[in-house]
Amino acid sequence: MPILTPDERIGTLLAGRYRLLSILGEGGMGVVLAGKHELTGRSVAVKLLQPGLVTDPELLQRFFQEAKAAAALNHPNVVDVLDMGTDEGTAYLILERLEGQSLAERLEE
Repeated sequence: MPILTPDERIGTLLAGRYRLLSILGEGGMGVVLAGKHELTGRSVAVKLLQPGLVTDPELLQRFFQEAKAAAALNHPNVVDVLDMGTDEGTAYLILERLEGQSLAERLEE
């Protein structure tokens, strides 16, 4: 399967259960998309590791290790990690989706 760009992923299904809806943000290591669980309807944030980084075993291990460490925390100021895995060569994290302002928007006010 060809590697899809973040824009091409909009509307697709990840891991058979998460519909990707829109791009929330991008960085050097990945992209975060708004998503929705197909069965429960729950809104989620989906963090995808850049495709070129998935082939680096050390980076992939660090990506999942950080998710495991965050999932072990239970604090109102830490986003919940709901799921993680790989799907067709894409490493992903499913995170609690928070609504609100970005820091830039808050500072602008």
